[in-house]
Amino acid sequence: MAFSVTFYENFKKKTNSTKIPDSSVTQRTFQNVEIKEQSSLINPVIKFLFDGSVKFMEYNYAYIPYFNRYYFIDNIVYNGGRYEAYLTCDVLASYKTDIGNSTQYVLRSTALQNVDIEDTHYLMSNLVSNEKITITDTPFVSLIENGIYVVGIVNSATNTRGCTSYYTMNNAQFRALSNFLLSDPTYLGISADEISSALQKALINPMQYITSLVWIPLGNFPVGNSPVKVGWWDATGITGGLLTTNTVISKTFDVQLKKHPQTNTRGDWVNGNRGTQITLLFPPFGKIALDASKITHNNYITISLDIDMITGQGIIKVYGKKNNQSFDDGSYDGLLYYGEMQVGVNMSVNSISQASNFYSMQTLFNVQGFSVGSIINSNNSIFGINVDPGIGSALIAPNYSALKSGGNGSIAAFEKYPELIFDFFQFVPDFNDDFGRPLCEPHKISDLPGFILCSTNDIEIAGTREEAEKIGSYLTGGFFYE
Repeated sequence: MAFSVTFYENFKKKTNSTKIPDSSVTQRTFQNVEIKEQSSLINPVIKFLFDGSVKFMEYNYAYIPYFNRYYFIDNIVYNGGRYEAYLTCDVLASYKTDIGNSTQYVLRSTALQNVDIEDTHYLMSNLVSNEKITITDTPFVSLIENGIYVVGIVNSATNTRGCTSYYTMNNAQFRALSNFLLSDPTYLGISADEISSALQKALINPMQYITSLVWIPLGNFPVGNSPVKVGWWDATGITGGLLTTNTVISKTFDVQLKKHPQTNTRGDWVNGNRGTQITLLFPPFGKIALDASKITHNNYITISLDIDMITGQGIIKVYGKKNNQSFDDGSYDGLLYYGEMQVGVNMSVNSISQASNFYSMQTLFNVQGFSVGSIINSNNSIFGINVDPGIGSALIAPNYSALKSGGNGSIAAFEKYPELIFDFFQFVPDFNDDFGRPLCEPHKISDLPGFILCSTNDIEIAGTREEAEKIGSYLTGGFFYE
């Protein structure tokens, strides 16, 4: 049996490639080539004659039209005056058309990439770069005079919570209230002829009507100008914002995210947890680790704060955000973090406690039918009985001890601006030409030049079972469509 064979000189190709020789490759066709007995279709041995002008050692590839297959030349042996070439079928080149027309589920590809899929083929180096964003537009302030006070006062105003009304006051308003309560007690309406001004200050403690005092670190807050009443008395000239139905203040603001320095070359997946760690330091809520994998495509995060003005309790929520549009337009993604913390700083309110010997005097004051003047008058007499000044002063000046309601909280947490910290872990260089990048999509093979790795080895060819199995092993092991 004789047939023609085309030999190619120094044809360069990868063994796992569909590349076939073009006209630029030096080639020569030999006629009357014979096949050696006991040869196979896939691994034939052919016999032929070379004239002296042919350097047979430079031929490394062949095509046999009769078999319609391309072959690698494994070896050429001189035997009994003739040359014998040992061939192995190049199944990728021989069935390039069938392979190119097939649709496969492609795991990796040089031509296309799904930038959201993490590429675990490459290791992470020990190089870490850091970036930090200082959040200067936070609503929190650190200076006492820049925040607001929420004062709980026992009175009969409308919209009380139980017996307490809550007022928001700026620093000037609260200072005015303090000065009013602790200065001239004329607002009590008690004549100095009945009880001297000094004694009124000793007997009556207006601070007992202050049930709570919370400093909220919010700046530029409109507090209002409602008149304030303390107990039974009108605090003339004192104003504040009376909290009514809504006692929760909400603030939202956006922070632009930094991107991993290898994003453009490796894909958005490097902005996920494997390549990026994001930490939000937001006093007083503390150190918050954000799930970077949930915001690989986001350009912003939205921080939402809700503060209960009465208790000072705060809630922080952090969302991913696709752009810098309004928080209410639905452009934000899922919740990244939810936390609760005491934001308001509780301030102490001093009170006065009387010893038991004064308790009886208070009881006498409360007996119906006795006026203050009939009990103690300017002549130091009680019920008309003269009392020695020394005895009288001891009786009407009992032992007082200071009591403190609540305690001063700390504003140290608000001394620093919140920060968003990025730790970017660097990956070793990739080799897209030889290993491709993650794709994980079905594609027609001819649409994807370069390296391809498929998930299965299923393909239909008009060839032998051995050839189909070889092609399948290349599909799942990786090959080059050229």
